Amino acid sequence: MSGIDVDIGKMLASMDKPSLLSMLSSLLLQSTDATLPAQILSLLPTPSLDSVESSLDELEKAIRSAIPFVADGSTARHEYTWSRLRAPIAAFVDAALGYLPFFVTELDSDREQRLRERDPRLQADREEVHPATTFTFLLMITSRVLRIEALLPSVTKSSLAFNLFTASSQQTSFGFGAGGSTPTTPSKMVATDAYGKHSNLAYMLGTEFAQPSSPDALMTVLMPAILKQWTTLLHRLDKAVNGDGRMFSQEMVLTWARALEATGTVKREEQKAEEMLIRKAMDEVRNRLERDLAWLVGGTQYAVQKREKRGRGSSMSDGEEEL
Repeated sequence: MSGIDVDIGKMLASMDKPSLLSMLSSLLLQSTDATLPAQILSLLPTPSLDSVESSLDELEKAIRSAIPFVADGSTARHEYTWSRLRAPIAAFVDAALGYLPFFVTELDSDREQRLRERDPRLQADREEVHPATTFTFLLMITSRVLRIEALLPSVTKSSLAFNLFTASSQQTSFGFGAGGSTPTTPSKMVATDAYGKHSNLAYMLGTEFAQPSSPDALMTVLMPAILKQWTTLLHRLDKAVNGDGRMFSQEMVLTWARALEATGTVKREEQKAEEMLIRKAMDEVRNRLERDLAWLVGGTQYAVQKREKRGRGSSMSDGEEEL
C-alpha cells in the first residue's frame, strides 16, 4: 500500500471485536519490543470494581462446579479432584492477576529497582490509585481466596507428584505473577522485598504449600502476589500519613480495620492449613494497619482495646456486644 494514505483510526473503528482482539494478540506475539504490553496496558480504561466482581463471580462458580459430587457423601480422590480443578483455578488466578495493574500503585523504590535491572516486564505507568480503591480490591480477592480454599482438598504429596498445574510457569499479568520458568517462592521474596518494618507478608505463607508442582495456584501464584500488594499498600499508607502528613478520615480507617477482622484467624474445627496461613498473614495486615494508623482514630489505646476485644471474644456471652 505504498504511496497510499490510510486512516488507521477509521479502519480500526470499522473492525469488529473479535478482529481487533486477534490483531492485538498477533501484535503482542510478533513484537520484539518488551515494553509493548505495558504501553497497551497504560491505554486501557480501568474496569469498575463491580465489573471485576461480576467477572470473578463467574470464575468462582466454575471452580465450585468442578468439585466432584459423590452421591454417598464420601469424598473423591484428591488427585481426581485436582485434575478437575486445575483449569478453573488457573482461569481465576490469571484473571485476578490481570486486574492487579489497574488497582495497585508501585512503590517508588520498586520502580527504581526495576528500571535499574532493566526488567523487560515493565509495568505500565498509570495514575496513582487511591489507597481506598486498592484496599477494596485486595480485600475482594483475599476474601474470595479464603472462601474457595475452604472448599478445596488439601494438597497431598501424591498430588504434587503429578505436577498438574503448569500455568504458574508462564509469564502473566505484566510482571505481577510468577513470571519466568520458575515461580518465585515466598522464601525467595524475603531477601529481595524487604522494607524494614514493612517486610513482604508473602513470607508468612512459608514453603510447604508453595512448591511449583502444587496444583493449588491460589497458594503458589496468587496469594504471594496479593500479599506483596498488601505489603505495598501498608507501606504507602505509613509513608503518606506518618511521612508526608496526609490524612484519612477516622471513618475510613475504622472501616478498613473492621473489614480486616473477617479475614483474620478464627477458632473453628477442621480448618485447612492453607487457610490458616492466609488468615495469619491477614492478622499481620491488620496489626500493621493499627500500628501505623491507630493514632488517627484515638491513638495507641485504640490498638490495645482492639487486641483485648479479640482476646476475650470467644468467652463473651450471647448477650454481649463489642463496642
